[in-house]
Amino acid sequence: MSISDSQGMIVRSIDVELSRSTTDCETASTAFYRTMGSHVIQLRLKSGLPAGTYTLIVYNVLVDDSKQISNQFQFMIQ
Repeated sequence: MSISDSQGMIVRSIDVELSRSTTDCETASTAFYRTMGSHVIQLRLKSGLPAGTYTLIVYNVLVDDSKQISNQFQFMIQ
């Protein structure tokens, strides 16, 4: 996953390796949780980003190590 600011600069990059049994991945600055059996995903940013509009892009990494966008959305921090 990557988080970009409104100018397209990546401000945070998060590597999460998920399998059918993985539900969480936590680092010093980010926590990612997935509710098993559903599509509910929670991403917590532990170190604050400044106020602004950001884009979260979720990638699938393919066998050849290329990335394919699987989901993308914008969020705002006030």
